[in-house]
Amino acid sequence: IDFVHTYIFFSVFKVIYYYCFKKFYRFLVFFLHVIFIRHHRTFPQHHYFEPSGAGESGLRRVLQAFALHNPTVGYCQSLNFLTGMMLIFMQEEDVFWLLITVVERLLPEDYYTKNMVGTYVDQYVLAHIVKQYLPKINR
Repeated sequence: IDFVHTYIFFSVFKVIYYYCFKKFYRFLVFFLHVIFIRHHRTFPQHHYFEPSGAGESGLRRVLQAFALHNPTVGYCQSLNFLTGMMLIFMQEEDVFWLLITVVERLLPEDYYTKNMVGTYVDQYVLAHIVKQYLPKINR
């Protein structure tokens, strides 16, 4: 019974993932151009992200599905690097759900927004810490 419930649980998530990707295709067009331009910059030296490879197309699909799932965030700068790193170690669908968890539950609400306030604050704090505690690296 546990195996059956687990299988049904993950099958439902699989259906939701592909539903997000297919249902809102017209909305997705808005993000296609930005994602298409940026995904080529994601780990260009890594063999997994070679042009027309599995990593490149998977990255594009996950970012598009996420943009449909969360239109408030849509696509923001650096989501491609976060997603790309996950794709190196995980399956595409698992990356989609982990990306949702990270962006919507683990990070502060304003971290990934159009103005990217959260990321700028993190960069400022990191720069200050490096300057104060690692002055040789700061130079």
